[in-house]
Amino acid sequence: MQNEGKKMKRTFVVCGIMGILFFCFVSCSRNVKKIEYKKMNSKVEKNVHTEEEKIASIRVLGEAYLREKKYAAAYKNLKEAEKLAPKDPHVHFALGIFYYEKENFDMAIEEYQKTLKLNPEFASARNNLGIVYLAKKEWDKAIACFDELYNNYIYATPHFPMFLTGQAYFHKKDFKNAESFFKKTLSIEPEFVVAMQWLGKTYIETRQISNAIGILEKSVKLSPRVPIFYYDLGRAYVLARKYSKARSAFLETVRLDPTGPLAGVAEKEVAKYSKIKK
Repeated sequence: MQNEGKKMKRTFVVCGIMGILFFCFVSCSRNVKKIEYKKMNSKVEKNVHTEEEKIASIRVLGEAYLREKKYAAAYKNLKEAEKLAPKDPHVHFALGIFYYEKENFDMAIEEYQKTLKLNPEFASARNNLGIVYLAKKEWDKAIACFDELYNNYIYATPHFPMFLTGQAYFHKKDFKNAESFFKKTLSIEPEFVVAMQWLGKTYIETRQISNAIGILEKSVKLSPRVPIFYYDLGRAYVLARKYSKARSAFLETVRLDPTGPLAGVAEKEVAKYSKIKK
């Protein structure tokens, strides 16, 4: 159960977050990869005219490989760009993403801090730094990062750091502040369904069961294909002693993702309440 929880948290944090741009790419063979790399390099070289453009092209190439999960090529190009332009905040930002994806959180923090030292207004770097602190369970440091974002009037999407702040407070078991920040998030972005789910989880922890059911029913209505939404709704139904509805929610959890981390747990819940007719 602990491992399953970690997987769910990990998946979510990088729902985020939000923001770190993942794309999947699979090559058929080593030869195909070499051809693709050469093609990509040739396109970049044709557009390079100055030393500054050359450095930027190497960084952009590294970022492209990073998006495609070609980590060796990404690292090679980004380190080359860093060597040529050690004061380019975008290079350090990309390296921060690289280290985060490789789960080297301390190096990711170091790169994001370098980014912010070079450009204190680099909002995405501050957001990502907060996400790394969440991954390290350093809740107060995460909160401090997000605080500088949602209080910045020119930040375009304040609901994201507000939501992440709510997550940090939830993990600190400060449910009053967690509830407050999830509600603030939804006041800005009313259909942000992941915030609805976490508000529902908070209501479950504080035993506001009718509120939990209401917000979680809304989340599954808006996003009917997310297993964990049904699982949390099932938990709320159990606390309300609505066992038939709970069974249905747990069964839907399994149906949507029969091999996922929640399936085994949900199946046990179905078995537990299958003999109770309510």
